[in-house]
Amino acid sequence: MKRIMESVPLDIIPYPDGFLYIARENGFKKQNSIVFRAFEAESMAFFNVSKKAYFMCKFGPAYEQVCRQLSDLVSCESALLGKSGSAVIYPGGELGFFTRSGELTTTSELTYHDHFARSIAPDGDGFWSVVPNGNSVIKYSPRLCRVVFRIGSSTSNTFERPVSLSRSESFLFVCNERGCNVRSVNLETYAVRDHRRFAEPVYRYFRSAKKEFAVLSSGVYVL
Repeated sequence: MKRIMESVPLDIIPYPDGFLYIARENGFKKQNSIVFRAFEAESMAFFNVSKKAYFMCKFGPAYEQVCRQLSDLVSCESALLGKSGSAVIYPGGELGFFTRSGELTTTSELTYHDHFARSIAPDGDGFWSVVPNGNSVIKYSPRLCRVVFRIGSSTSNTFERPVSLSRSESFLFVCNERGCNVRSVNLETYAVRDHRRFAEPVYRYFRSAKKEFAVLSSGVYVL
C-alpha cells in the first residue's frame, strides 16, 4: 500500500475517477484555510475543485437546496435513496431526510439500543449504518421508520468499534477503529469476513476507479 496523504482530511468522498476531499492548509501569513481538492487515481495527481463541484458530488443534484438547510456541511455523510430522495447522517446520530428536490421532510436521531448510529451506505430505499458503541451494523427502513436488520452485537467481536462503512456491489465494507481492520459483509449471505488488516486504526474505506482507498490515523492510502 502507498501513502498519498500524510494527514487525515476533514471530509472525503469517492467520485468516479478517485476521491474528493476537504482539508486545512496554511495560506497567506500561515493562516489555516479550507481547500477543496481531488485525487485522480489514474494519473495519481491532486488538483483543486470548486466548492460547488464538491457539494454536488456529496449531496446530489439538489445540493443547493440541501446545503441551505444544513448548518454543518462537512462532518455529515449523505446518500441517495432511490426514488425516495436522500438522507444525511451526522456522527452523533442526527438524521435528516430530503425529497429529490432537496426539501427537508423529517429529522430524528438514529439509535440502536440507546447507542448512536453513524455513517451511511444506501440499499434501495433504505440504508446501512454502523453503531460504534454497540459493535453492530444495522439496516434502517425510512418507510417503516425502524431498524429492520442487525449484524453483530455489543457482546460479540464480529465488529470492534465500527466507525464507518461503504458499499460496493453486493458487499458492505466496515471499518473497525479498535480492531484496526476492514471487514466485508456479503449482502446475499450476510457472511462476515476479514478484508484488510492494518497496524493502526482505520476510519474510512472505499473503492473507486478500480482501486481501494483507506483513511488511517497516519493519513490516506491507496491499497
